[in-house]
Amino acid sequence: MKSGRRGFGMLLAVATGLVITEPGDAQSTEELVGELRLEYQGAVSLHDSAQTAQRVVDRRFNSALLEIEGARRARDDAELSRALSYALASSAPLEDAANRVAAAADRLRSLRQALIDVLIVRQVELIEWADTAPSVQQRRDFDNLLRVVSNELAALETDVENDSLDPVAMPDIAIDPRDGPAQMLGKAQVLERYAARIDSLIPSIDDEISQLRSRRDMLRRHLDFIAGTARFGDLRPPTGTTAGADPAVQATDSTAVGGRPVTLDERIEAKRGYRQMLLEQRDLLLFRARDFRARVRSRS
Repeated sequence: MKSGRRGFGMLLAVATGLVITEPGDAQSTEELVGELRLEYQGAVSLHDSAQTAQRVVDRRFNSALLEIEGARRARDDAELSRALSYALASSAPLEDAANRVAAAADRLRSLRQALIDVLIVRQVELIEWADTAPSVQQRRDFDNLLRVVSNELAALETDVENDSLDPVAMPDIAIDPRDGPAQMLGKAQVLERYAARIDSLIPSIDDEISQLRSRRDMLRRHLDFIAGTARFGDLRPPTGTTAGADPAVQATDSTAVGGRPVTLDERIEAKRGYRQMLLEQRDLLLFRARDFRARVRSRS
């Protein structure tokens, strides 16, 4: 059982460029989590500020458009000229504000993923240390830290999940009665390129499902270990709001109905459902492409 945990932990460490350390040398990962957490919180604040500034610019421009419309209705040329000048001045910062929001959003996503990666490694460390701790108190301390890390990880991953399961836009391409063979073949090729793009997403989704399953199995083995030691009087079950909870259930305020914690099994099923939806979209695109090509052959 321990070899399985160690193998998964090292796999995650290699993926994130970290090394699983012993408790006495824990500062490397722990400090990195702290640094990334501060950077991420700063990125959240910067993104919020950029959005606020963009809303101010948008309001000014919209106000200018209303003034233009009012001047036109009143047939006031002087006011219309002034309003047009104000609108022109107000439109200049629009693109800059949008670019600032986009740049802040990119940095936010990047730091969020970096923090997620390191928190997963930290989670593996704490599980290994809890399972090998020489005393009941140390084991309980590691388990409490694990609960905090798992909850933070769940909240961050929920944000990623909400962004990553959107349907892929399907091209609105149809045969026009005026289309000749070249136009129909061109449209078939466009559909096939969209299908290939969808196909390219499947391996990464499979990797995500595999990683989620590994994490779920690791956390369940830890739960079994804690339950076993508790039965033999070596460790009292943890107290608090999450006492007796399956560590594979990640507490989060969103996704689940009624605020119920979201399990890793449910996240796996969501990924599998998304994968199936993509495959169905791909198959539909290829079916339409084959139909377009068949029509070309029938006309030749």
